[in-house]
Amino acid sequence: MLDQLGQRILRMAPAIGESLLISAGILLSLMLVEVALIGWARSSLKRLLSGSASARTDLVSAILVLSNISLLLGTLLFFGLIYLMQSWLRTHIDLRLLDHVQQPWLAYVFFIAALDFSNYWTHRLMHRIGPLWEIHKYHHSADEMTMLTALRDHPMERALLHGINAIPVAMLGMPPEHYLGAQLALQGLGFLKHSNLNNTWGHIGTWVIQSPAAHRLHHSADPRDYNCNFASVFQFWDVLFGTARNTTATDIGKTRIGLNEEPWSETPLRAMTQVVQSFYGQFKITR
Repeated sequence: MLDQLGQRILRMAPAIGESLLISAGILLSLMLVEVALIGWARSSLKRLLSGSASARTDLVSAILVLSNISLLLGTLLFFGLIYLMQSWLRTHIDLRLLDHVQQPWLAYVFFIAALDFSNYWTHRLMHRIGPLWEIHKYHHSADEMTMLTALRDHPMERALLHGINAIPVAMLGMPPEHYLGAQLALQGLGFLKHSNLNNTWGHIGTWVIQSPAAHRLHHSADPRDYNCNFASVFQFWDVLFGTARNTTATDIGKTRIGLNEEPWSETPLRAMTQVVQSFYGQFKITR
């Protein structure tokens, strides 16, 4: 299994390298836009260069995610079960529903909507199911926001999301190069949502695309703000399923983010190890 996984990663290496360069270009461009709009003092770039514990964790996580090392580590930490599930899906489910869509742009819309629907429910369950929360709280441990917080995912969460997203990918039949394109588009929006712009995006943010303000509310340390705004892209999933919450740019600027739990390790690799221990600790059998 490990040989197959290694071969697959090697085959994908050129595409991964290209997407890494594109991601870096998108990130730098958006960071410069953020500096221009809100100034240096509040910008993601300044926070990352300041070297705070939260910013260091963002940076290490981003390197692991963008290099795909995070996905490999997560696959190993799940003992290859996620990889086996993906292999089974590719073999047994190949509906290629998007082959019937004549317009490429419309196929992309359907594909992103399906991914976002999957991500909405996975995200929501991560906040409700104990072992999954032990993984996901690594993302919420950020006590300050930078654009790289979008990539602050534990390797186990990356592997889990990759495995679950294999279901809509198998059903819809999107080619790998198109899948990478969709992922880059989602990544760019993720950077914006984790910026310090605090924009609500008006009616569009309320009904269509989740805004930075709505997502910052999702990260709020105030228990009154828990369990809201789970969508990655389309805010209408939250509206439809009753988890949408709105705020104002002024109020969200005062919102403290982070966890109200035990102290979090300031060392990124130690924090990742804590998550693994906490996750498997949920399955202890007591007499």
